[in-house]
Amino acid sequence: MRIILYKNISNKNVLNKNITEMGTLDNVNILDYRQNYLELNFSFSTDINFNYIYIPDFEKYYFIESVEIAENGIKNYNCKCDVLNSNRQIVMNSKIKCDGNTKFFNSSDIIIDRTPTNILITLNRTN
Repeated sequence: MRIILYKNISNKNVLNKNITEMGTLDNVNILDYRQNYLELNFSFSTDINFNYIYIPDFEKYYFIESVEIAENGIKNYNCKCDVLNSNRQIVMNSKIKCDGNTKFFNSSDIIIDRTPTNILITLNRTN
């Protein structure tokens, strides 16, 4: 499996992240995955400094949550899906108009709940 490596300098809640491609890893075996590929682990030995990845086969972006180094120098990467960026097209293609009186909006793909200080956007996953 191919993994594209990035350096991300944006906060997790930013839709259009400021990322720089650092390289690629080929023939990577995913060791473990949970919750429909929302969390996964893989091992690889590389000196490339990265904190964010994209896996084309899954069409998902992931944050590197932690890295553990084994005795043989192989690194085990624990990753969590960036659901916001992985579903960027759903968010970008949503046409939602919220005026000053709108408190709640619900459609098949997205829920918006607005309070005086926050807007909570919930994406409904279909896979």
